[in-house]
Amino acid sequence: MEVPLVLLVIVVIVALVFDFTNGFHDAANAIATVVSTHAMTLKSALIMAAVMNVAGAFFATEVATTIEKGIVRDVGTPLNAQLIVLSALIGAIAWNITTWYFGMPSSSSHAIVGGLVGAGVTYGHAHGVIWTSIMDKVLIPMLLSPIFGAMVAALIMGLIYVIFLLIRQERQQHIFRPLQIMAGAIMAFSHGSNDAQKTMGVITLALIGGRVLPANSPIPWWVVILCAVTMGLGTLAGGRRIIETTGKKITILDQENGFAANIGASITILLCSRFGLPVSTTHVVIGCITGAGLVRDRRKINFGTWGSMLVAWICTIPGAAGFAVVTYLVLERFLVPLL
Repeated sequence: MEVPLVLLVIVVIVALVFDFTNGFHDAANAIATVVSTHAMTLKSALIMAAVMNVAGAFFATEVATTIEKGIVRDVGTPLNAQLIVLSALIGAIAWNITTWYFGMPSSSSHAIVGGLVGAGVTYGHAHGVIWTSIMDKVLIPMLLSPIFGAMVAALIMGLIYVIFLLIRQERQQHIFRPLQIMAGAIMAFSHGSNDAQKTMGVITLALIGGRVLPANSPIPWWVVILCAVTMGLGTLAGGRRIIETTGKKITILDQENGFAANIGASITILLCSRFGLPVSTTHVVIGCITGAGLVRDRRKINFGTWGSMLVAWICTIPGAAGFAVVTYLVLERFLVPLL
């Protein structure tokens, strides 16, 4: 059965809604440190993050290719392809909104992966999902990227202490404030380089599944622009609730460990983007804040906050998958007969 054009348009619109929620949900990752340490006002930080998110979206398309080809093995007929993508998106959006409402910095990246897994399993059972790719490119990086980021941030924090020995104390704040703003801008760029790619991959998957594009098509240029701008607008919408958790409830941030956390996260995320790994910017940033904070003063790390965040992280893939399963069954039962 050929897919109605209106259904494909709906899928693209819902994908952009996900992209928008990703922008406001994960905006805190880039700006939590600069806002919490008063290096920038919230308004200025959001504008900076929005602009750099858009720029970062043009950095690479390897992550988009992973989402397009590396999660679901077969999307079936054009109609089934749209049902899978639409269910995955609605599942991810539902999870994003739920965790945002409670101020929990969960992963939009893993939410869309969970949504695709749930929809893929519902359509094609267990063999409809490429489990080896999910293990190699999602689950292992999910575990290792925050640890790697924490180590990089801790190393940078150690180097900062060495630099402190060479700089008079009254000059330190004047030096690190602009450095922290620069690090926040790089962090926003890296966020766009990884997170905007997920929506690009999903839209391209829908277009190929709907036979609008031939198989193995590259990401269309207009999809890149559309996703980049939408994520930038979402970033402008902000994420005050998550800034509160990321910037204030893990450890006490100052300009030095804020700088170390942002640079460590940027290095980690840009490397993952280049190798097509759809990691969670949320996980990486929080790992880096913790790594820098441990070097600063391990007694000031709030591991209670870590506990509640770990629950959200562990539940993200199965939670979004559950929403996607329910959505797929509802669409199949009520929408398909109308087409």
